Amino acid sequence: MMAVPPPAAKPRILYVDDEPDNLQSFRALFRRDFDIHLADSALKAMQILHRETVDVLVSDQRMPGMTGVELLERVSKEFPQVLRFMLTGYSDYDPLVDAINHGRIQGYFAKPLNPGEIKHRIEKGLENVYLKARNEQLLEELKQSQDFLHAIIENIPDMICVKDALNLRFVDFNRAGEDLLGCSRQELLGKSDYDLFSKEEADLSSRRDREVLASRQVMEIPEETITTRHKGQRILSTKKIPILDETGQPRYLLGVSEDITEKITLRQKEQGLEAQLRQLHKMEAIGTLAGGIAHDFNNILAPIFGYTEMAMM
Repeated sequence: MMAVPPPAAKPRILYVDDEPDNLQSFRALFRRDFDIHLADSALKAMQILHRETVDVLVSDQRMPGMTGVELLERVSKEFPQVLRFMLTGYSDYDPLVDAINHGRIQGYFAKPLNPGEIKHRIEKGLENVYLKARNEQLLEELKQSQDFLHAIIENIPDMICVKDALNLRFVDFNRAGEDLLGCSRQELLGKSDYDLFSKEEADLSSRRDREVLASRQVMEIPEETITTRHKGQRILSTKKIPILDETGQPRYLLGVSEDITEKITLRQKEQGLEAQLRQLHKMEAIGTLAGGIAHDFNNILAPIFGYTEMAMM
């Protein structure tokens, strides 16, 4: 990817011509505006391209060994980020048109040179190249952000689903949602609650969805029961969140659901054990009380039995 240069940096131009006078004239004309590199043959031009960073290549067409079109075609394959122009006379019109049509060059300059036109077209071409590079950079950054967000959502253990606010059909699901419902994402997308759950469950869910979208407020549902394909009835703790557009109108409905079935089961078992423990404590207290009462009766009966025996004697 081509980086956008700092505003103060001069664009780097490589001019290729086998006439020494033309090389020096080009340098004299454009050295104030550009960082000029010169080559008197296509071979030297390729050596410079492999060694230096070049933004623009301007080549004469008629050169010994390799024509300008042949040079620019090679550069377009090896250095596609370089902006390429050909310097030509009208007699070279056919190869020029062919090179433009096949994308080997971005344009041409006719002889004799017009410095103002050349400067303007190079700057305009570079501006387009830099804008394209910047757009590609922004698109790549956006893609990385989307991939990062997608990876986070995919690895959240709770079910996450997104519905279209207009028709309440699913537009996205994460992996946890697929696992919980026992359906693939392809089966779920485009479906509504009525395609997945019983009418009673779907009616309740849809009513709550409409309430959230109408109020534009988050709704928390501590416990709700759904019927899944392979896991039977599951108990969920759900948050329904309206996603608004730039005008404040609901566009999507986000649902985040934690499967708390095991937590509920454990809580019920814990409550049962606590009840049993309380019963044991009660029985223990009764036993302790009975033991104390028996001990007290023994204390009372002991002298009675003793005096009775003495009286009988």
